[in-house]
Amino acid sequence: MFFKKSWFRRIRFWNFITISIVVAWSIAIFFFHRSLDSNPLTISVAEARETTFFDIDSKTELGRAVKFLNRRGIVRGFPDGTFRGRGFVTRAEISKMLLLASGRRERILPEKRIFRDVSRDEWFAPVVAGVLRHRIANGYPDGTFRPNDLVNRAEFLKMFSRAFDTRTGFPTGFLDVGEKDWFFRYAEVGERFNLFPGATAFLHPERKMTRAEVAVAIFRAKSLFRN
Repeated sequence: MFFKKSWFRRIRFWNFITISIVVAWSIAIFFFHRSLDSNPLTISVAEARETTFFDIDSKTELGRAVKFLNRRGIVRGFPDGTFRGRGFVTRAEISKMLLLASGRRERILPEKRIFRDVSRDEWFAPVVAGVLRHRIANGYPDGTFRPNDLVNRAEFLKMFSRAFDTRTGFPTGFLDVGEKDWFFRYAEVGERFNLFPGATAFLHPERKMTRAEVAVAIFRAKSLFRN
């Protein structure tokens, strides 16, 4: 009889120890996550993740830009380990980059279709809803968003200006930009932030943006905003 009581006491004792450990661990995890949410200097999981692309020289400005943006989830590479900086960028892709770079989030596309070429099951549907909500990009009069269209420098500057809420309308020194051009008010932004390496006298507004150019432009802007 004494043996049974002693055995039961030991079971209750170890149950008590186990429950205490579980409770203490749960409390520790709770306060740990709470500290992550309240500390703006904490690096998130997305920031801590880093990918090395074998077609990018990490010592160049492009390499630093891709590393900086990749750690923050703003740009991604391809399954084969490449970044493909020379590839052109679509409206959907550049919308996501600017949306994330400006600290905004994707949104759920409404049940009612907004654009006839954007369905809710497309990967870029939340991106389109986000840039539309924050007025970073608009659709076209024919009811389309044209997510797969390539983006030129003039179009990028307009989206960039809206994403980062930069002041526009200042005179520009670009010789190929006139006051009657629809993108005149955005052209000076490219000069102010030095977004395009080597573009001093000419903007070349119709030139299609590459992944490398977008990465460097956003990186330069983010660097200036941090200083």
